[in-house]
Amino acid sequence: GSEMCIRDRLAVLSSNFFKDKYNFSKLIINLAPNFFNLGSKKIGSSKYLIVEPSISLEFSNVNNEIFEAYAYNEVSLMRQTHLASKIKIKINEKVKMEELICDGVLLSTSAGSTAYNLSAHGSILPLDSNILALTPISAFRPRRWRGALLSEISKIDFEVLNNDERPSSVTADNVEFRDISKVNIVSSDENKCTVLFDSCLLYTSDAADEGLGVDLGGRR
Repeated sequence: GSEMCIRDRLAVLSSNFFKDKYNFSKLIINLAPNFFNLGSKKIGSSKYLIVEPSISLEFSNVNNEIFEAYAYNEVSLMRQTHLASKIKIKINEKVKMEELICDGVLLSTSAGSTAYNLSAHGSILPLDSNILALTPISAFRPRRWRGALLSEISKIDFEVLNNDERPSSVTADNVEFRDISKVNIVSSDENKCTVLFDSCLLYTSDAADEGLGVDLGGRR
């Protein structure tokens, strides 16, 4: 969470982020191409990951105020009260679900698929998959729906039904907006973020709990 906050606030600096195996994040300002030959051994041997595209969203609240935001990991729509949210879902202007009754729903990029999306039992996506993961959060009806995998060029629209009785909020990574009525989401290549890793260890959830690494040639 702290890494995501730093990354989003300083994205305008065209900075690079280095993440080591202990989950400590370090900010590298204006990293020169030859820095890797002159800098530390760990950073010099780190793996590149350019997080692109990000998710761009435009949304309105119950007062018809319009906002814009972007996210690298996910956009999540969540209930605000004890009542479940009722959400209509459109994909490329076509209604795919008239009413999803749930605690919430999230749309994740491949870079964010191992974060909240994984905790909500969503799919882990390869970084170069060009896919977005649409995942329900505690779906009540349809209870057996497990989500969908969408092309990153898809346009996704969420509409909050009965938002006067069942208010919902939307969160773009670490920025939250309350009392939302509609959310329109598309992928964007306007915001790029370079992340570096000190190894290619991929940790399974069980292995991470035990402090064990499983080298599968992917990311953690």
